[in-house]
Amino acid sequence: MYRSSRARTPSMKSLTNDVYMSTDALWYAMYATYKREFVAQEYLISKGFEVFVPTRKVIRSVKGIKRQITEPAINSLIFVKGEKDKLQQAKFGVGYLQYITRRENSRNIPIVVPERQMEQFIKIVQDDLLEKTFYTPSEVNLAEGTKVKIHGGSFDGVEGRLVKSNGKKKKQFFIIIEGLVAVKAVMENGQLLEVIE
Repeated sequence: MYRSSRARTPSMKSLTNDVYMSTDALWYAMYATYKREFVAQEYLISKGFEVFVPTRKVIRSVKGIKRQITEPAINSLIFVKGEKDKLQQAKFGVGYLQYITRRENSRNIPIVVPERQMEQFIKIVQDDLLEKTFYTPSEVNLAEGTKVKIHGGSFDGVEGRLVKSNGKKKKQFFIIIEGLVAVKAVMENGQLLEVIE
């Protein structure tokens, strides 16, 4: 279950400085360890949070029968939208649910994903017609890609990095959540690009 929200999101600077004191509903990156992504999703939804687990459809052999199943695209990664204090209360005593953090001024700060970036990420991940590949930050270097915004087609308004692979006719487009995940999608014909960097 996923509910989209258009609530105003604080700037990245205020997220960095005030993440522990925030009373706004923000998107937090979290680990649900031991392959409990869907268990964590159900639990947090029952507590009133919005939860997004990036998934993919794969063919698996189950008892000798091939079936299409939905599985997490990246092990242990979930995104939870809610107020920090309420999320703290909900995760208290739930050992498999942890914040993904970054180190800042000798403190571990929970990673918060801006609303617009999360909306774009969800849009790409939920498009079942789109062929996607998921990467962790260590698996791909996007420093050379041009930052662009797409106009037209199912990606209209989405921002990311455009990378042209040698020998490939179609351009590859990456949606990135810094330090967490990158999703590669192939550009559709007829889409216009605006360079924004």
